[in-house]
Amino acid sequence: MTSYVSVIKNENIYDATFSAVEKLDADLNGKILIKPNLTLDVSPHRHACTNPEIVKALIDIVRNHGGEPFVGESSMVGCDTLKVYEKSGLKKVCENRNVKFIDFNRCKPINIPVDGDFVDEIVVAEDLKKFDKIISVPVMKTHVITGVTLGMKNMKGIQYKNEKIKLHEKGMKMLHVGIVDINTVFPPYLTVIDASYAQEGEGPVGGNAIKMDLVIASRDVVSADATARRIMGIDPYEVAHIKMAWERGIGEIEDIKIYGENIDKIRRKFKYPFSNLKRVKYKLFDFGMDFTAKLKGTTEEERAYKTVMKLMKTQPYITSKCKKCKKCIDVCPYNAINDEIKIDYKKCRACMICMEACPFHAIKSKEISMLKATKEISICMLRVAGKAISGRLYK
Repeated sequence: MTSYVSVIKNENIYDATFSAVEKLDADLNGKILIKPNLTLDVSPHRHACTNPEIVKALIDIVRNHGGEPFVGESSMVGCDTLKVYEKSGLKKVCENRNVKFIDFNRCKPINIPVDGDFVDEIVVAEDLKKFDKIISVPVMKTHVITGVTLGMKNMKGIQYKNEKIKLHEKGMKMLHVGIVDINTVFPPYLTVIDASYAQEGEGPVGGNAIKMDLVIASRDVVSADATARRIMGIDPYEVAHIKMAWERGIGEIEDIKIYGENIDKIRRKFKYPFSNLKRVKYKLFDFGMDFTAKLKGTTEEERAYKTVMKLMKTQPYITSKCKKCKKCIDVCPYNAINDEIKIDYKKCRACMICMEACPFHAIKSKEISMLKATKEISICMLRVAGKAISGRLYK
């Protein structure tokens, strides 16, 4: 089924938002949650958080459609959402428009069952149940862990407090699977991507800001994300959670009709946070996970899974770029970084939140070598083949 995406370029980003949404057949009656991306309390010039002008436009659009708008968010682990709310300029907009802002981290949590490929339940604020529809309003950014952060990744932010780190701890592949699972139980009714400014390189906080003057909107979050990726000059099939969502029928990557700008004329090649070698390594891990999935019910299932998960684990280390701003200390959920900005690896759980939060991209990931990863997966495959030949693979 064809999906429709609006791509509007206008330096007046408020007007661009109106044009983008009005081109879509959106029913915005009822209680509507506008969910921006309030990542971290960094300077607004970094453009890490959603532009308040876009939220202002969406508030007005919802009211024009007869709906009741609310704005809500749960910022990064270790960060006070209300501080980001104020520093980003969004507090002024909500107060001027007389719209209630909800810090989901200060609400009562509830457990919601998820029939996912990996996630079986999600802990969120109970207040989320009262909304009829959600508008996801991410910023167009690259991401040091997931490649990009757009509409689907923005929905991961509804998780309650430290629940966000659980997917990080399971490794790269499972983080992508978990993002898709969350979007099945909390699918955004409308996705409006803020590309007034975008981030390239080592986002989502420390990337380089680029003035784009764009708003991308769609009723299909997968199509919105795929379109944004193409504008960034990156193949949408390279982002695991976008490809997985398409394969699971959540949204469309190919059959998309664009309203507004010609993508070929506005496309620019974004600097990507991953090297070509790292991309090859991720493909190897993907192969390892697919191979492991086929071993379900065999004697080697558990060992193969542990092997691949161990290879996908990373550890952070602090480089000479560190400015001792101590943001990493604030966000670390395990108190694994001391006042001297040194990591205690006995406490570190390799969730990589510190790397994601560092505004100076001074934290890098220490990973297993490509040679060792290839060797371990090859040994695993040979062991499986040996048991299959000897008739000892199945219980």
